[in-house]
Amino acid sequence: MLRNRRLRGLAWMLGGSLAVLALVFAMNNTVGMPAKIDATVATNISIQKPVPKKKMPVKKREIPKRKAARKSPRAPLPKIGGGLGGFSFGIPDFDAAALGDVSGKLLGDMDAMVMSEEAVDDPPTVRSRPAAVYPSRARAKGITGSVTLSLLIDETGQVERVQILEASPPGIFDEAAREAVQNWRFDPASYKGKHVKVWVRQTVHFKLV
Repeated sequence: MLRNRRLRGLAWMLGGSLAVLALVFAMNNTVGMPAKIDATVATNISIQKPVPKKKMPVKKREIPKRKAARKSPRAPLPKIGGGLGGFSFGIPDFDAAALGDVSGKLLGDMDAMVMSEEAVDDPPTVRSRPAAVYPSRARAKGITGSVTLSLLIDETGQVERVQILEASPPGIFDEAAREAVQNWRFDPASYKGKHVKVWVRQTVHFKLV
C-alpha cells in the first residue's frame, strides 16, 4: 500500500517536470522568433517644381556721342619783311667809341694772358742756354738719358715756372735739368704785337763725350 503511494508520487513528479519542460520549450521558441515588422513605407511624396521668375527686360542705356571740338582757326603769322627797322626790340644802342675802349682794354690785358706755343704769332726763341751740370754718380756709372720739361716763359723772356713731363731714366737727371732751364733766357713770344706769357716744351739731353 505504501509502495503504491510512492509510485504515484513519482509519476506526478515526472509528469509535472515534463509539463514544466514543455512549457519552457514553448516559451523559448516564441521568444527566439523575430517579430515581423511592417516595412512598407508610403513613398507618395509630392514634389513641387519651383515657379520660374519672370526676367525683367533690361533697358540699354545709350551713351551720348561726344561732339568733336571745333578747332579754332590759327591767327595768321605776321609777315616779316625788310622793314625790321620800324620795330623796337628793347636793345640799347652801342656807342662805337665805347666799343673801341673795350677792345683797347682787352688788348691791354693780353699782357696777363698765358697762351700755348701754337696759338701765338711768334713763339719764343732761345737767347741764352747754359749747359746742365752732369750728375757725378751718373757720369761715374756711364748713365745717359734725357728730361722733357714744360717751361712758362714770361713777357720778358725769363723762365717763370718749370714742370717735369718725362724723365728717362727717372730720378737721375731731373734736378740737374730743372736747375739748368731756370737759367735759360728767351726772346718772349708775341701775339697781336704784344709780348705774352707762353708754355713751351724743351728736352735736355745728358750724353757722355
